[in-house]
Amino acid sequence: MKRIAIGIWLFLIMAARLPVEGAKASFQLNSSSAVTTSQNSYTVITGEHIRSFNSFIRVLTDGRIEVSERIVYDFYANSRHGIYRDIPYVKYTADRKKARMTIVIGGVTEPGTKAVYPFTTEDDGERLRLKIGDPNTLITGVHAYVIAYTVSGGLTYFNDHDELYWNSTGTGWQIPMEKATSEVALPEGIVPAEIRAACYTGSYGSMQQSCRHSAIRQTVNFETDSYLLPGQGLSTVVGFSKGIVQVVRPTVIIPFYERPVGRVVIAVIFVAALWWYVGYPIWIAVKWWRCGRDPKPTTGEVRAWFEPPRLASGRSLTPSEAGVLIDETADQADVFALIIHLASRGYFKIVEKKEGDFYFIKRKGYDRDQSLLPFELTFLSEMFSAEDEVRIKDKALYLTVAQVKKEIYQGLVDAELFLKNPNTIRLFYTVIAGFSLFTGNLPLLVSSLVFGLRLPRKTQKGADANAVVKSLRNFLKSQERQLNFQGKHQLLFEKLLAYAVAFGIEREWVKRFESLDLTYPVWYQAYGGGRFSSLYFINSMQSSFSSIQAASYPPAASSSGFAGGFSGGGGGGGGGGSW
Repeated sequence: MKRIAIGIWLFLIMAARLPVEGAKASFQLNSSSAVTTSQNSYTVITGEHIRSFNSFIRVLTDGRIEVSERIVYDFYANSRHGIYRDIPYVKYTADRKKARMTIVIGGVTEPGTKAVYPFTTEDDGERLRLKIGDPNTLITGVHAYVIAYTVSGGLTYFNDHDELYWNSTGTGWQIPMEKATSEVALPEGIVPAEIRAACYTGSYGSMQQSCRHSAIRQTVNFETDSYLLPGQGLSTVVGFSKGIVQVVRPTVIIPFYERPVGRVVIAVIFVAALWWYVGYPIWIAVKWWRCGRDPKPTTGEVRAWFEPPRLASGRSLTPSEAGVLIDETADQADVFALIIHLASRGYFKIVEKKEGDFYFIKRKGYDRDQSLLPFELTFLSEMFSAEDEVRIKDKALYLTVAQVKKEIYQGLVDAELFLKNPNTIRLFYTVIAGFSLFTGNLPLLVSSLVFGLRLPRKTQKGADANAVVKSLRNFLKSQERQLNFQGKHQLLFEKLLAYAVAFGIEREWVKRFESLDLTYPVWYQAYGGGRFSSLYFINSMQSSFSSIQAASYPPAASSSGFAGGFSGGGGGGGGGGSW
């Protein structure tokens, strides 16, 4: 009874273990494959798999090896075009350096019939991929392929022997193999007793030796003991005496960073990065300290100054130039000041024919007027290029305004008030700030915004002129009513109005004349007329400028989705797909 109980107990243990081991094997396989092992160790694989992988390798005396791989592939019930085979051509030498072998593909045939399979070759820089089969034909069931290729640089040479260490099947197959064999034929002249052999199985890096080998004369045969799971393979090693085959080494791949040009490039990148992240932020701050600050003016600001500064040529600084000089930026207020200044000089009249609908009416010629500056002539030429009466709402002024601003900057540089165009300098450091943000360079971002944008520098002449401009602004901004030009209020009002606009203090200026008996300037006609009010006048002027501003920006392209709309129209776009 005791023996019977022990037998029953052992039977229950074995019965419990078999399903567990089978489940473990199935878990590691492709979802379409399954491996089972009967009690007599006969392996059965269902689903897509390789029935047999047989490689034949011939070592030639010229140092090359010829490889022929016979693959019997079972597609099972799946419909496919064919198979692909990845053949690496990069290996590691005995001293662990990466090297490139030369592989020449001989072709792909069907064993027995010698029929040629079509294939294409892809190279990813480390391996060749043979895509075998007809893209227009689907196949199923069992098919056999023979892949032939020649390798130069596949042997390894040691002090005491030469060696073929070859990954026969590879470990990159995604399906199981029932059986793998390899046959290595060595050249005549090698003493069989001096041949050494070994083989390894399993996943990459495994030292398992579930395989066996045997030698007959100069031929060594290898065979796996059991099936191979996906990701597992057979590697073979054959060592033989030196002096039989020529030395053909693979081409050592020298990493880019070890090449002379690579070292130079890395050094340049390191220096550039050091400059970009450390040196450049400091340099911008130092540059601003050394040559970005304006020189001290010869005379300081005063509270009462009634005239704009005069240049060395004898002419006065225009309102637009004064506005740019004081804040180093040509903005819309400077353009508005230009319009008032040109109108007050008699070149055109501003007429509000309907509420909010303004026209410029030409009053005198300007083609041969030597008193006009380049940016003033540009504005007049573009404004009245086609007709003498222009409706502002119908005029596109954005290109004209951009050109006018550019010429104002250049005129101040030509007049030696700025060393360089301040807008160009600001634009440059704005771009640098953008790149610094993109590269995560916070110190450079701060330095560009804090110091770079302040690098536009006035000359000594510019600093002196700026002191006068600030003094004039102080006078215009002041609310003191003690004017020194009694009886000439109208003239003073019009003369300095454009400067007040350029400084952005036009409301403070007109308030000083609110209670005085002034009349509308001859160059301006408001809609509805009525008694002149300085506040009403400036409000009306600003309304006209709103119309001019609307014409000073590019028109926005738009279309209705109801009239001519279509799928894919409107803003945005892009997309993707598959094939």
